[in-house]
Amino acid sequence: MDTEDHAIHIRNQDVPHFSKPSQGRWVHMHDWTLGRIPQDWVPSLTHADEIWVTSESQRRAYVDSGVDPSKLVIIPAGVDTSIFHTGVTPVELDGRKAYRFIFVGDGNWQRGADLLLSAYYQTFKGKSNVELVLVDTEVGHERSGLRGLVDQFKSKMGAPAIRYVNQTFTDHELAAFLRACQCFVYPYRADAMGLRVLQAMACGLPVIVTGGGATDDFVADDLGFRVPSTRKWVGNNLNSQKLVGRG
Repeated sequence: MDTEDHAIHIRNQDVPHFSKPSQGRWVHMHDWTLGRIPQDWVPSLTHADEIWVTSESQRRAYVDSGVDPSKLVIIPAGVDTSIFHTGVTPVELDGRKAYRFIFVGDGNWQRGADLLLSAYYQTFKGKSNVELVLVDTEVGHERSGLRGLVDQFKSKMGAPAIRYVNQTFTDHELAAFLRACQCFVYPYRADAMGLRVLQAMACGLPVIVTGGGATDDFVADDLGFRVPSTRKWVGNNLNSQKLVGRG
C-alpha cells in the first residue's frame, strides 16, 4: 500500500520500496518479525523521516540492525472492542469438555503450532476432558501446513481431542469462537504485534504466549503466562535473522 497526501507518504508493503518521495515526508512501515532486518535495508532507511513499528521487540530489531533510534515510533496494534469483548455470546460447540484451549493462526514455522501440539500431547495424553480448538487462517488451502500437523497429531496413540476449523470467519464469528474457549495459546517463534492475542484478551481469555517477543508489551504477569524463551540465530551468514525461540 502506498498512501499519499500533500504532507506525508506512508508505505507499508510486503516488498519495501525505499526511494524517497520527491516531496513531503516519508514514513516506512513493514511487519518484520524475524529479529534483525536485512542489512541492505539500513542505508536506504537513513532517508526515511520516520519508521513506524508495532512493538518494542520490532523497534529493537531495527536498532540492533543499525537504524537511527530517533526515527523509530511505536504505534501499537488496536482491537475493536465493540466486536471483541466479554459480552459476546459464545458459539455452541458440541461435545462436553471441562476446558478448551484455542489457537488462531496457520502452520507457518513462525506461529509455533508444532510446539503447541507437542506440548499439548505431552501434557494431556490420554485425557478426555480437554480440547484444543485450532482455527486455521489459511482458509481453503489444500496443502494447509496446520492441517498436515493436525493429521500427524491425530495418528498418535492417546492423542487428546482436537477440533480443527478451516472456514472464513467474520470478526464477530471469531469473537464468538474465542468466547467458547477458556484459554488462548500462541507459542510463536516470531511475530510483529500479536493481534490475535489482543483480540482474545479483549474477550476475557487468559493467554499463554512466548516471553521475550512482541506480546511482552501488553501481556503482564497477571494477565497471562509467558513461556521462557531464548534467542537463536537461523541461517549461516551475516544477514541471518535473530528470533524468539522456545526455551
